[in-house]
Amino acid sequence: MNSTANKVVAKVAAVVAVSGSVFVFPATSAITSPISVAALAEPQASPQDCKPHFVTHCYTKTNIQNYIDEVRPRIVEFFQASYHEAVPGPSDYRFIPEGPPMQSACTNKDGSRIYLDAKAYDYCPDDQKVYLGQVSMWDLYYNDGEIAPAVALAHEWGHDIQHRKGVREPKNPDESVRHENQADCVAGAWIAYADQRNWLKSEDVLTINKMLEDMARDEKVDRDHGTLEKRSKAMSLGIRRGLKACNEFDPTTPIIAS
Repeated sequence: MNSTANKVVAKVAAVVAVSGSVFVFPATSAITSPISVAALAEPQASPQDCKPHFVTHCYTKTNIQNYIDEVRPRIVEFFQASYHEAVPGPSDYRFIPEGPPMQSACTNKDGSRIYLDAKAYDYCPDDQKVYLGQVSMWDLYYNDGEIAPAVALAHEWGHDIQHRKGVREPKNPDESVRHENQADCVAGAWIAYADQRNWLKSEDVLTINKMLEDMARDEKVDRDHGTLEKRSKAMSLGIRRGLKACNEFDPTTPIIAS
């Protein structure tokens, strides 16, 4: 890992525990005032500028699916580099635009098909596809930062790895939290890899911080995802120690050989 990459990962993985037990990533700068929606009406960077790094204003809500097509190979690259055996990853993704919901291959407890709308960000093990809603994609990109949808996609990719490696599906809220924390750990391992490949900028630390805070805030009392503290710890574990450390969430069913 080069020295520049080390600086970004060190900032992301650092633990702040000065005034209580909350575990968060440290912000590297003050949050600036949000850019108006009008300012994002058209991309403000050329396609060439968007290729090497995640650049703000490359995408709009209308063309946010292009972001997926740009970032997906970078996530594939990480898993190909991490596994010696063939791990193909999700068979594909389904993009759900605003409008009517889309039927997925997964079912509810009563056997009825699950329909997902533009707010979806889900992995379906029955067809091994990731379902990405236009609204969720844009909300992450616009409100949290350009790296946020990629981190969330790496999290969903983690669920695919769990499925393919035989990690048991959660049966209760506690098991669900552990399951989700492991996927956060996988996303953290991808963050470290992305930083090593010089895909990250120092301001992406702030983006990851805000994304976790927003996701933790959305969870209710009957949460099936971890608290901000748990999610941050899980992601930091992947950042600091890599994919193999994510086995700690379910040692009996490792997702990668130690």
